[in-house]
Amino acid sequence: MGITITKNPDNLGDNAVQDFEIDLGLGTDQLNAEDIPYDATYNVKSKIEAIEAGAVNSISVDYTAGEALTAGDIVYMKSDGKVYKAQADGTAAEQELYGVAKTSVSADETVSTSLAGIEDSFAGLTTGTVYYLSETAGEITSTAPTTSGSVVVRLGVAETSTSINVRPQIIAIRS
Repeated sequence: MGITITKNPDNLGDNAVQDFEIDLGLGTDQLNAEDIPYDATYNVKSKIEAIEAGAVNSISVDYTAGEALTAGDIVYMKSDGKVYKAQADGTAAEQELYGVAKTSVSADETVSTSLAGIEDSFAGLTTGTVYYLSETAGEITSTAPTTSGSVVVRLGVAETSTSINVRPQIIAIRS
């Protein structure tokens, strides 16, 4: 079972629950935002708690790619509402993680991105190793960035050689 949270492309606002459609992966049963009583405490945190409880494997959101992306690329959202490859030593916007591309796509195609949970679009990982947003656009690294001006974003821990338990956290900004 999986859960997909799809961002309404016509509303790039404040990411309120009303801006999303939620598919519980139960065939024809679909839970839409209007079916959820709005509550200021309802957010992605509640979905992460569902992952921790084993109710779902990951949270994914669909965006439009602003450039060609490869499965496993780390992405951020640019002011045009499209996602691009993120990097630890980029601009403030480029350092803000919006997810992990689940598939390879060309520019202007829809890409599903993992926000949290198990993402298996990687290769060559070392189980148990912490991975960070790299200073190379779209990539991850097992070594936290050290360059002045870089942000240290902990992506998550490798569960296998191909999967990371995605739980992004900003650890530090290098000065």
